[in-house]
Amino acid sequence: MRYGTWMIVVGVACGVLMPLALVTVAVTAGFRNAEDPYYFGGMLLFFALLGWWALLEGLKRRVVATDSGLVAHSPWRGEPVRFAWAQVARITFSPVAGQLVFADRAGEKIRVGTMMSGLDQLIAAARRHAPAEVPRDGLAKLEERRARGGL
Repeated sequence: MRYGTWMIVVGVACGVLMPLALVTVAVTAGFRNAEDPYYFGGMLLFFALLGWWALLEGLKRRVVATDSGLVAHSPWRGEPVRFAWAQVARITFSPVAGQLVFADRAGEKIRVGTMMSGLDQLIAAARRHAPAEVPRDGLAKLEERRARGGL
């Protein structure tokens, strides 16, 4: 599973194009008030951080579900996180964060964004392979939300 092209487009728009537009406006129009450079700097920082975060997520975040387990690659961690299905201790869904979260007994987590492709296959794999004692409430909540048309 991975984010679609839209995430890369948002990253480029916010992290590259918007800062370039802000610099262009600042150079051509200049600053009229003493506090304008602070507003400019704040907006530049906001769009650069948001855009580069989206770009890195879109390019580097991957979750692979196989019959043996899950492997998650993140731009924020050096090594991939790997779980065998037998290690999954908890499956939760966070509607606020828009994430399906798999946790093992040691507390390590794999987070899957609800806007990633392949979510239906992941839900089916989790239903098939996660240990029987692991509650499926998180999967049911996500399926219910998706049935209502939510992301």
